[in-house]
Amino acid sequence: MMAHLPPMQSLLQSTSRRSNSIEALLSPMEDDDDSSCSESCNNGVLTSPEADTPPTSPFSNAHGRSSKAIMARLKTGQDVCVVINNGTVDWWTSYMNYGFDSNSIFRTIVPTRPTTTSWTQQELNYVQAIQRCIKDNHVRVPYGRCTAAFIAERLHTTRERVHRYLKLVPYPSSKNCSSDEALQELKELKVLFLSTLQSEVVGVMQAVRLDQSWIVAIKY
Repeated sequence: MMAHLPPMQSLLQSTSRRSNSIEALLSPMEDDDDSSCSESCNNGVLTSPEADTPPTSPFSNAHGRSSKAIMARLKTGQDVCVVINNGTVDWWTSYMNYGFDSNSIFRTIVPTRPTTTSWTQQELNYVQAIQRCIKDNHVRVPYGRCTAAFIAERLHTTRERVHRYLKLVPYPSSKNCSSDEALQELKELKVLFLSTLQSEVVGVMQAVRLDQSWIVAIKY
């Protein structure tokens, strides 16, 4: 059972510089420049090359699919992970499983969500779960990457948008739970977040005519 998460209003705690509202995340910030964003990244949680092998990332294994990915070679030469049903690629299920992972076609064909994109409750819940997993060492940010960029990739949005969020919203507190429980909650919240983008993603699929003709080979 997924743990109860606080409502959006409780996530946006007041600060000395910003009001306690979702509009604060969308309004221009006087110090939203490259230097401040770089500083935020430099202060991010980074792994060390000498660190122990990190836990398996939940971002590429959501919604209960087999851990063994099925690779498809596109006409463009790109290899992507897909879900096969009755010998045919199920593109929507592939999206729900792989989202905007680096090995997903949707990271390529869906435009990056701009900095001015409104925040939904599902997205905020997902971000908070990512932050908790990083804080509690269930998920590691790859060495040399910053937290803002890492989260932005998961949301398929700009680093500036996440940077603004990190400056406004306090870091979530830890949860007394096992890694399995934390990662399961993260998977569930990822699926809920991806579902909110259904209209946009389906529109892109129709616009580019995504179908079986995109595939030249499948490796089982």
